[in-house]
Amino acid sequence: MTIVIFDALDDNAWVPDHEEWEEYNRNNLEQRKQEWKNITPILKQFAFMTSVKTGYLTVHKSLFFKGRLPSEYKVEISKKKNPCIEAGDKLFYCFPLFYLWYHPMLNEQVIENLFEKLTTDPFVYRRPDYISAEGISSMLRSFFRVQNEYDAFKDYGMMGGREEILAPYFLLGSKNGTVENSFRTGWFNPSLKTLLSGMFPGTWVLQGKYEDKKLGQVYSVNPYGTGQYVWAKVSKYIERHFNDEIHQAGDDRKYDVKLKFIDDVIERVLFFDEHPKTVKEDPFAIACRDRLLSQYRNNELADWLSERFVKRDKLGLEVS
Repeated sequence: MTIVIFDALDDNAWVPDHEEWEEYNRNNLEQRKQEWKNITPILKQFAFMTSVKTGYLTVHKSLFFKGRLPSEYKVEISKKKNPCIEAGDKLFYCFPLFYLWYHPMLNEQVIENLFEKLTTDPFVYRRPDYISAEGISSMLRSFFRVQNEYDAFKDYGMMGGREEILAPYFLLGSKNGTVENSFRTGWFNPSLKTLLSGMFPGTWVLQGKYEDKKLGQVYSVNPYGTGQYVWAKVSKYIERHFNDEIHQAGDDRKYDVKLKFIDDVIERVLFFDEHPKTVKEDPFAIACRDRLLSQYRNNELADWLSERFVKRDKLGLEVS
């Protein structure tokens, strides 16, 4: 592989389409200003991931509105050995996450271009002993850690609904979740436990706000959590790669909690209107219910998951 020396001072290296980005923002300024208001409190959730607690909003605001990074910040980063890693003082070690989050024209081509760049070129890396895929690894760890922080979300979610288009890429590495097309191939192999866990975020919206009885607090949940968008794709990925294991999982304690949670979600989906722990009037909850129910009824789920729906449907509502 050809080693490309990253020029941290070059705007095009960070955001290849920054001019179109800036033009879009000019033409939709009020909308983008409102989104920035939603983003600001969420950024504070990232503060615990870095030793720098102040001074990062200027960097993020420049990226969000201009598709550029401030000159003084780029000069600072240009002195680092591994800019994508050491840029963490203000971009929390995961610039790719914010590039996708703030992109005003996000689509599948934008996502695939970035993933390809990160996995084929040593993007924002200077030393060949660091593989570019670490940029995605860092992004994913940060995203999954923060998307379930309950006190920053409301209608905006974490990424303003971009979670839906990003979900299969974040969980499986590609749009369709096949290994052949996955940008994760060769550097990340998700376990069955990880995949089952990946189905959870977003399904909490069925029951509305999350109550932490130990802390005595009620939190808003992320209404766009990634899990609710990928049940069909994850279930088929599991069927292809963990078919024997998933059918034996019911006898394995390490999967008990995860499978029970999946069954609880299925029960809320099938008996949404009668279930005592669903929010009947919440449009986000209704949308999640409709999405998962449609996948089941249209035979989009892998057999092992469809069977759990059938079993739960026959048992009827058990929660009182």
